[in-house]
Amino acid sequence: MKTATGISFAILAAATVRGAVHNSTVSATSVADKFPVINFMGPSIEGASVNRKGELFAVNQTHFLSLKSNTSDPKNPTLIGPGDTTSHFASSRFTRTQDVLIGDAVGHAIWQQDYDNSALKRRWKGRLPKRAYTPFLINDKLLQPNDFTINGPETYLYMSGMNYTATTIAGEHGDVWYYNIKTGISKQVSKDVMRNAGIHRCNGIDLSPDDKYLYVTSAQNVNNTVTSTKIYKFEIDPATGEPKNPTTEVDLYQVLSNAGVKARENGMDPDGMRMDVEGNLFISLNAIPGVLRWNTKAPGDGTYIPLTTVFAPSNLEFGGDDGKTLYVVGRCKNLTQACVDAYKHDKAGRAITNLRGTTPPGANPGTGGGYPGNNTTPNLPNPPTTSGGNQTDTEKEEMKKKLVEWIKIIEKYIATWLSNGNP
Repeated sequence: MKTATGISFAILAAATVRGAVHNSTVSATSVADKFPVINFMGPSIEGASVNRKGELFAVNQTHFLSLKSNTSDPKNPTLIGPGDTTSHFASSRFTRTQDVLIGDAVGHAIWQQDYDNSALKRRWKGRLPKRAYTPFLINDKLLQPNDFTINGPETYLYMSGMNYTATTIAGEHGDVWYYNIKTGISKQVSKDVMRNAGIHRCNGIDLSPDDKYLYVTSAQNVNNTVTSTKIYKFEIDPATGEPKNPTTEVDLYQVLSNAGVKARENGMDPDGMRMDVEGNLFISLNAIPGVLRWNTKAPGDGTYIPLTTVFAPSNLEFGGDDGKTLYVVGRCKNLTQACVDAYKHDKAGRAITNLRGTTPPGANPGTGGGYPGNNTTPNLPNPPTTSGGNQTDTEKEEMKKKLVEWIKIIEKYIATWLSNGNP
């Protein structure tokens, strides 16, 4: 393991989106030796995620892989996209109740890969996709999605997207959607809401630990130059899941300039974001080798974390045994290869905490779905029952089919439970 120590800047001020600066020493670590598959991923590496064991995964344009074992799950084969112009993997998340979700920016879809590789239905509302994995959500009205996040109870999923153009228009070239997992209904945050707030291209997205707020990045282009980068904070309507009333959380160019970081001069474009359980938001600063930690509970309190080998960070996620290691993926300095660095934090990540079934402070624990790692009772179907009396041959055959389907469900649950290290 290579180590390097650099100078970071703590941004301390009153509750302001701009902040002031003083110096602080932090360390960044290259962990490429622990993740040999990083050498395969190439410059399109994105979408970092971890399973409940804290093992690191990521996507590139065509693959979703463990960066350690080169599979999409320890007992599953490699997940490979079609490799054509109809698909571009951009994001991924492990969940308790919805298996593994992979965002497809070009396919306007989120795909589902189950843990034990058993057959899932491949048809989406009568539409049979040309994929070897299951559609979780398909919506051609989405600009992408670029990234997505899911709330603690896993009832709502939030997506961000963009249309990269030379000069962007607020409300037109970036979008935010929310998806009700129970009803299967997607809704877009109003273009007027986005326009009035001044939100342009959207990329990084994550929720607060208590699911009360949604944070989204915005980047504005003027004549092919990124001129403004901000993070916006939405309030979440607890009854409908709708993100409302966006306000500016932090002006990234201003804050980083105060820290002596030449973000504007280097065309920094905010990319992935992840939250810890205490409300610290971590933002990958694509085009410069750094990550910004921003305390959403005390705006103005932040730290710029320099990276060792990742020159253009695209995404990040908390993992490791204790969930406190922040993994950062992106392009190396030569911009043609993928690199991975790690930063040791003192708090666990929000996503892995939810995944392991332990609730962040103040969060709604929800009902879960009974998957391994969840602390709720498995929600399994009862076995089929007969109506009694003599049965016709047709009725017997139908009952046999129902029993076979029920047994498959039970077998899938048991296999998943055992594959995750449970007794």
